[in-house]
Amino acid sequence: MHPEKSYILVGGLGGFGLELANWLVSRGARFLVLSSRSGVKSGYQALMIRRWHDRGVQVQIDTNDVTTAVGCQRLLEVSNKLALVGGIFNLAAVLRDGLIEDQSPKNFEKVSAPKLMATIHLDKISREICPALEYFVCFSSLSCGRGNMGQTNYGLANSTMERICEQRQEYGYPGTAIQWGAIGDTGLIIEHMGNNETVVGGTLPQRMNSCLETLDLFLQQPHPVMASMVVAEKRKTEQANRLSLIATIANIMGLRDVKSVSDKTTLFDLGMDSLMSTEIKQTLERHFDLVLSAQEIRQLTFSALRQIDAQEPPSASVSSPSASSNLSRIKEEACVEVQPQSDETRKVFAKEVLPQEVMVRLRSKAPVASEDPAVFFLAPIEGFTIAVEALAASLTCPAYGLQCTEQVPLDSIEACAAYYLRQIQKLQPLGPYHIVGYSYGCLLAHAIAVALEQRRFGVKVIMLDGAPTMASGYVQEAKKQTDDLNRQQSMTLAYFGALLADVDYNQLLQLLDGVQSWPSKLDKLADTLAGYTQQTREVIKKAACMFKQKLLLSESYKGAKQLHSDVVLIKSAEHNAIMAQDYGLKEICSAQIDMHVVEGTHRTFLKEPHTLQIIERVLRKRP
Repeated sequence: MHPEKSYILVGGLGGFGLELANWLVSRGARFLVLSSRSGVKSGYQALMIRRWHDRGVQVQIDTNDVTTAVGCQRLLEVSNKLALVGGIFNLAAVLRDGLIEDQSPKNFEKVSAPKLMATIHLDKISREICPALEYFVCFSSLSCGRGNMGQTNYGLANSTMERICEQRQEYGYPGTAIQWGAIGDTGLIIEHMGNNETVVGGTLPQRMNSCLETLDLFLQQPHPVMASMVVAEKRKTEQANRLSLIATIANIMGLRDVKSVSDKTTLFDLGMDSLMSTEIKQTLERHFDLVLSAQEIRQLTFSALRQIDAQEPPSASVSSPSASSNLSRIKEEACVEVQPQSDETRKVFAKEVLPQEVMVRLRSKAPVASEDPAVFFLAPIEGFTIAVEALAASLTCPAYGLQCTEQVPLDSIEACAAYYLRQIQKLQPLGPYHIVGYSYGCLLAHAIAVALEQRRFGVKVIMLDGAPTMASGYVQEAKKQTDDLNRQQSMTLAYFGALLADVDYNQLLQLLDGVQSWPSKLDKLADTLAGYTQQTREVIKKAACMFKQKLLLSESYKGAKQLHSDVVLIKSAEHNAIMAQDYGLKEICSAQIDMHVVEGTHRTFLKEPHTLQIIERVLRKRP
């Protein structure tokens, strides 16, 4: 904490508030403003304040009503006079629990006032008069994120705070909401509901030391909403009532004698189809608390199943060290990379096929409120920026990823680039801009940089093992293999399928060649891949069509407009693209190309320290 800034704790005289204040002091805070309408009421509160005074900390008790705009204005003005406000923590809470038929508008108003109304006012006014603000933290609850009977009003109030924090981050302001489970040692649970062993909403009270350690971690994360809880162990069921994992899976697969099955034989080898995979997945989750992807289920062996089945209750099978190691081993065995094409641009997805957010804040070493120019990463052809997350995490400046959602226009590269540019300028209206493209993303990076130049903005462009003409080069190579449109469509979808899931490219290609029309191919692809991902057939088909369109766009974009800004090309040493040394950049870039070669493949070179060093050096260089 900054010793020359003040920190406001709304509800700071409560049990958690006093512990948080003491934690802030231990981390260097020297100016505290504790907001409480009732003021100091207990000897313990007075004792803590005296101790802080003895340590040279200035503590001010503020009784302004923060549920009103006037009260918030006065609180922030008083705090700014003490020292510029560096952090605002809203811990205030009022409970009026009850079933919905027993609730009233008055109860909702009382619960919402210290959370909903106070946060709205603090958000609005702090944007105007708190320029040095680094932390805007709201204490939410699992009753919001996961629900708790009788706390509809409390969940509503907390949910509103979370949406405010998300909006703040979207506009570049600090904002963090933490969904706490039950809090131990002090606070509402201990005062009103029991002790540290009381189970509330399926959670045990989280001890205070653990809460503060978690808070320390969360304050360093870029995510607007996070959660922390201690899950209560489920009651152990009697052995007689337990389902046998081996017997259950054998029954699903129609195996009469499992003793004859080798321990090393996988379920896939035994002929498991997509319907069996889905039923096994549901059984594992419902009765054994095991969450595995379709790929991991295919790699399950009867040896691993017996080890998992040997655990006592289902809940213990997940939490015990032996079960965890079994599960980890299964996951490690299942992590087999797909190699459908020689360019190595592959990523296996189980949960998502299409990104949900166009722009995502990537974790980096930069503070949340950093005013340094951000780096904007353009995603590879799969549309996600997952591949560059490890690289971004080591950068000292803010980093954002631009992903390809359904909302991104794919009429032309120029239209797509214009859409991304609007997202960038919402966050950063003025230059200089730092644009980094990876693989297929280099095509968009070039188009965005050209558009920025036309608007007279300074721009630095870094291309990570890619170039605008690279994707079209692969398309042209594929067309040289055949001029049959039916075959070309099959090749496109087989490539997409190999990117999406752990399927054999050639087998999928042969399967798709068996149907003639594009809609029929899409249906066949969706049927084949349905067991490999948690997404619906329609989503799979939508993603496949977008994939095809992105390949077509790469052919149509010729880079007609020259890019005059400096371009840095970082190549992987093991990328076997049949192209010019500079990937054809000289034809569309008038400035000199600063080219570097880094050890590794198209994927692994991103994690090499040399790649990070080059990027950091480029970003530090003044125009």
